[in-house]
Amino acid sequence: MSSVKRATITILFLSFVWMAYSQSIIYVKSGTQGTGQSWENPTGDLASALKKATKGQQIWVAKGTYLPTQTNDRYASFHIPDGVRLIGGFSGTETSPEQRLISQNATYLSGEIGSSSVDDNAFNVIRTTGVSPATVVDGFIITGGNANKTAVIGNPEGCGGGWYNDGANGKISSPTIRNCVFQNNQAHYGGALYNNGNNGICTVNINGCAFVENTAGSNGGAIYNNGMQGTCNSVIATTLFIQNQASYGAGIQNRADAGVASPKVRNCTFRENVAYLSGSGVYNYRSPQGTCRPELIGCIFEDNKDGLGDTVSKPVGNQMISKGKRTNSIIMRPTY
Repeated sequence: MSSVKRATITILFLSFVWMAYSQSIIYVKSGTQGTGQSWENPTGDLASALKKATKGQQIWVAKGTYLPTQTNDRYASFHIPDGVRLIGGFSGTETSPEQRLISQNATYLSGEIGSSSVDDNAFNVIRTTGVSPATVVDGFIITGGNANKTAVIGNPEGCGGGWYNDGANGKISSPTIRNCVFQNNQAHYGGALYNNGNNGICTVNINGCAFVENTAGSNGGAIYNNGMQGTCNSVIATTLFIQNQASYGAGIQNRADAGVASPKVRNCTFRENVAYLSGSGVYNYRSPQGTCRPELIGCIFEDNKDGLGDTVSKPVGNQMISKGKRTNSIIMRPTY
């Protein structure tokens, strides 16, 4: 084969690879009306881009604020398909996610639809159902969700204002969350994030995130891990919990009612969280048939407050592993 033919084949191969790569990315930039094929021709409709995306695709999102709907439909959410990588924090010129400067390109996923009042905000900003760890959300500020309608454990209208992750009733849902800030979300249960492993499995991987000023009217100001009759063993690493509020578990609520809720919490900081009753950092609940054995390793607890003086509660009969720096005392007490 001549050198000219080899060069031609190489060029054609590289062109094919580049076309395949570019087609695997949908580009989104606020205020535009393109097809989403490039930064030069981006779409401004993130919700539609998510509906079109298929497993293996990436969606690159430039700085700006994005809503799940342009109507006042409170049931609207950003539904993340299985195997799709949703990546924010772009300026709109990058050729790889490694080039992002996330702190300089704030990218908001907001539930602030309808009027300026929070009362008519979207129930859940993000929804995932039965997704694998290949489903990634990276580089967003998730805010303004308000699941305030139905105070029933497991109901999306009352759980997970920022994100409702559904692994209930035989499903397995294990998304990956990186470099995200959950701020000013509300719900009855799981103000920012509700992981529903009721009669199913939830194993969410959270890394490098922050949960700030989220509120639960009942339990789990930032995160509620529901392992009722199922399994909810999330992994939470290098994450901040700051100024979240709830009656129980201002930072994290783990529930193992005839199930398993044993998350691994590593190198996290809990600061200035407020529980009106108990567990300003972490609250653990289990029935006699449940298993609640969270691991808290290398975590810091500072200036958290609650009505009963508990930073972390431990259910009787289950061992909680806790190693690392603590500036608040940890009081162990029964929780059923």
